[in-house]
Amino acid sequence: MKRPVEIEMPELRPKKTRESPGQPVPVPLSSITGQTASNFVWKRYTGILRTKQPEDANGRTVFVEIHDLNEVENLWNNGYFGYTSFPSENDVKEYEVQPWQPGTDIMPIGDVETWVEDAQFWSENTKKMEADGPSVEKRGQEEMSEREHSKDEKIETHAPGSWKEAGNWFGFDASGLPESQTCLRLELCEAFYLSYTLGCLVVEEDGVLLNLLGMWRRYSSLEYDFPYRYAVYHHLRSHGWVVRSGHSFAADWSVYRLGPPFYHSSFTVRMEVVCGQSGKLVNTGNITPLTWADLLGLNRLNENVKKDLLVVRVEKHGVQEADLTSPHLLRKLAIKLRRIKRWQPGEMRWEVKPEVPVENRK
Repeated sequence: MKRPVEIEMPELRPKKTRESPGQPVPVPLSSITGQTASNFVWKRYTGILRTKQPEDANGRTVFVEIHDLNEVENLWNNGYFGYTSFPSENDVKEYEVQPWQPGTDIMPIGDVETWVEDAQFWSENTKKMEADGPSVEKRGQEEMSEREHSKDEKIETHAPGSWKEAGNWFGFDASGLPESQTCLRLELCEAFYLSYTLGCLVVEEDGVLLNLLGMWRRYSSLEYDFPYRYAVYHHLRSHGWVVRSGHSFAADWSVYRLGPPFYHSSFTVRMEVVCGQSGKLVNTGNITPLTWADLLGLNRLNENVKKDLLVVRVEKHGVQEADLTSPHLLRKLAIKLRRIKRWQPGEMRWEVKPEVPVENRK
């Protein structure tokens, strides 16, 4: 008989912030606002579908942009959807990588072979440094004392109170920019969740409004794995997690409690697609089955950043090619979560050692 293994939630790591959490979703909730829910009082946001864009920080070239600053603030404060984009992010500098040779950064390559050390160089520069002023060590000590003095004064730094102040907070002045240049970018799964589940986002492409079926088919044509990614996103959001991109952790998603301003992410999520009848893993192109080497590497990465790894398997039950063209596909998908942890021998031992069959040899 094995010991019952108690699976505990990972320890929450709060952040220091002055921000207060808003609503879990960017639509009016009668339990919070006190107003009776009505079809006549509902939030609506407008987004524009952008395709074939330069790759962003999350590795995406397709997203939905929202430019109205009030809508941007509501979507971020109530559910933490999307991420802000400023014009300076698009001005990515390109660097040319060349092999480095010692000494060539201060003199041409042709002069390196003929260079002869000047015997008077160090003595002359030492006299010059003494004449210029105090030594580097003394100047460093003075700077350290100034920093300690400034800490004692306890100067407070105030967090930004609006999106325009946030631009100044990060060294970017957004006050003089038109609204079309400062925007919120939503991943396709986030955009469809707001449209399909909450019914608060209207998306247009080239001036034409897309209905829900048109959104599903258009998003599926832009991202082949969109139906399976959205199924996982919808499942995690429905359980109260704030789901964000996990691109920086080599994962599909990272999940937070309340939101990124309040806690560090608790889990990173990797997806797999499984055939419900045979139980075999399916390679969909962008979603590939994980190998043992992948699991070992991801588990080690997550331990270094103090997170847990979730492997989410999307099981397909009787899915035909025609089912992929409609959101009704979600009825034929089952989501199963597996939490990957390092094996602890002390916690996995037998309380009573089972009898081992003995083979009688004659």
